[in-house]
Order: sequence, then structure tokens, then C-alpha cells
Amino acid sequence: MELVSETVIADFNTLEKDKPFIERIADLDQKLENRFHGIMHVDNSLNRQIVSFQANKKIPFIDGINIKKRFSADLVIHYLNKYNMKEANTVLDPFAGSGAALFAASDLGINSVGIELLHIGQELIKSRNLLLNDYSETDFSRLFFWKEKKPWINQENYIEYNVLKITNGAYSDENDSLIKKYLACMKNENTKVQQVLLFALICILENISFTRKDGQYLRWDQRSGRCIGARPFNKGEIKQFNHAISEKLEEIISDSKGLTMNSLFDFKKSIEQKGAIQIIGGSWLFELPNIKGGYY
Repeated sequence: MELVSETVIADFNTLEKDKPFIERIADLDQKLENRFHGIMHVDNSLNRQIVSFQANKKIPFIDGINIKKRFSADLVIHYLNKYNMKEANTVLDPFAGSGAALFAASDLGINSVGIELLHIGQELIKSRNLLLNDYSETDFSRLFFWKEKKPWINQENYIEYNVLKITNGAYSDENDSLIKKYLACMKNENTKVQQVLLFALICILENISFTRKDGQYLRWDQRSGRCIGARPFNKGEIKQFNHAISEKLEEIISDSKGLTMNSLFDFKKSIEQKGAIQIIGGSWLFELPNIKGGYY
């Protein structure tokens, strides 16, 4: 991909300088189309509803999670069905993201393996897989207990978390203290409950902080005290930890209980045995060579 990008830039710079930019871009588009003509084709079976990520809004756990460059789960389902992948041994997705391909394959009874670099993507996939396939009523009752009773409030000890220089001071003293109590209190639960409690925490961090991600930058609310000499920025409501985490836990419980009673993507035929999902944390550059053959 980098070599293609370098070639595109070089070609652009060699185009006629006296041509308007729009014409130079059109020429470059045509050159790229000619170059890849032999391996590209138009799939008329696709439509906007299938390819648009907006369709994923109907899938719980996805909306509200800040993972960019995601693609439609319906698109994955379309191609798994089109190429009759139900007989496949295992589907491999080297850029797993939020797990669209993994869960689509699983719901069709196909095993899947995903590689994902971002920690938020890894936690989303692991938590979603647990909630859909390996959570007992006892586990759900513990989440409900946390939502209702807020046991971390009376927690006496703390667990410190790592702070980067760029995010130092991102939370109010109250929210910072409650995060540390929450992390310590989590250790009293089994590993499955801990996983989802951690996921819920990750989901609310931006909402309870003085910061907001803006492209490649981190913007600081004027209430943080870090905007001296900068243009004042007000991100709006900064949620209190107890309210935000209880709200997120309620959302997770509601989403999970609804989905465990229905097929994930509303298939007309339910699969008796779902495919297993494995997630590998790291870069595909290093992890892919370690994976044996036999994947699609």
C-alpha cells in the first residue's frame, strides 16, 4: 500500500502543472484505473445498505465505541454467503477492528481468528464474545449488582493506573479517585465479570474526562486548567463517574440479554453451534507469519 501511495504522489507531481487540480486528479484516477483494470471488477450485487457502516448501528456494543474505519457487518455476511463459506474451516481477519467479520462468521457456524493492534478493539471483541456465548445468569447478576449497588464507592484501597504525559490530569480529582477504587473492587469478581467491568470502564473514559479526541489531536476542556494561552474550549457535559459507569453497565446488560435470545444479525435460520472466536493482540506484520495455513 505504501509503494502504491508513493507511486501516486510521484505521478501526481509529474502531471501537467498548468492543468487545474481537478483535471490532474481525474487524470490520476484514470491512470490508477488502467493500472489495476485486470484485477478490479464491479459487483452489481452490492448496494449502499450493504456496504455502509451505518447499518452497524443496529448492532449492540458497536454504537458509542470509538473505533474508526469500520466496515459493515452486512457486507461480511454478504460475501460469506456469496462464496459459500459455511464449509470453511476458519476465517482469518488480520485487521479485526470491532470484530464484524469474526462475529458474522461465528453466527454462521464458522470458526474465526482475528488480529487487532488496538487495545480497545481487543477488549470489545473479548467482552462481546463472553457476553454472547459464555456468560451465566450468575455473571449477569453480578453486573446488575454493580450497576445498582456501586460497590466501589466504599472500597478502601486503590489500584493506580498508568498515566501518559499527554493525558496527565485528564480527570477531576473525584473521578480519578473513583476510577482507582473501581479497579481495586473489580478484583473481587471472577475473570469473566472483570473483563466486562473493564470494558465498561474503557467505554466511558472520554465522557468523564476533560479531553476530547479531535482527529490526531487531543483537545482539553478549559475546566482542566491546561488551556493557558490557548483558545478556550468547552466540551459540554463532563459526566460523573458513578452515573456514567452505571449507565454503561445497564446498556451492556440490556444489549446482551436481548441478543442472547436472538441471532446476532437476525438471520432467519439460527445456527445450532456457533463458530469459535479467537483474538490475537498485536500487529499483523508480526503475528501473521506465526499463523499456519488453512484460513480464508
